[in-house]
Amino acid sequence: VNRQVDYAIEHGVNYFDTSPAYCQGMSEHATGIALSRHKRSEFFIATKMSNFSPETQTREGSIEMFENSLKELQVDYIDYLLLHGIGMGNDALTEFNHRYMDNGILDWLVEQKQRGRIRNLGFSYHGEPEVLEEIARAYPWDIAQIQLNYLDWELCRSGEQYEVLTRLGIPVLVM
Repeated sequence: VNRQVDYAIEHGVNYFDTSPAYCQGMSEHATGIALSRHKRSEFFIATKMSNFSPETQTREGSIEMFENSLKELQVDYIDYLLLHGIGMGNDALTEFNHRYMDNGILDWLVEQKQRGRIRNLGFSYHGEPEVLEEIARAYPWDIAQIQLNYLDWELCRSGEQYEVLTRLGIPVLVM
């Protein structure tokens, strides 16, 4: 991982996307080690609020996840924090409310952004375009990440998701 990150930075890559859920929970740790060997000004880190399991969906569990991300990544702030995988289930809006609104964690994350611990707050979305607009209007997001497959733009309905976000003025990351 260290060699790959070194090579990437040497060749102009400066955006690294991870999650507490990736690589059986080891992605943030490995990414943190690799990036700690470089100046913080040389890279941007995106990680996720991957509160999929019931114990991480509480306010306390989500806060612990965020604090652990900072520790594992060996940084004082996250450049892009994304609410992870909204819309992967059957009822995207209910899931969004349960994981981020009802427990007050979105409000807490906004506070962390105001304190400078998060530079950009956004979400990754995997659901239907119809629900995307409602979630996109829930907060003045800095960024959104959608799955985009250029080969089957119409079939995946990625184009509709992209159009919703651009119409609302939310910058789009493509995964």
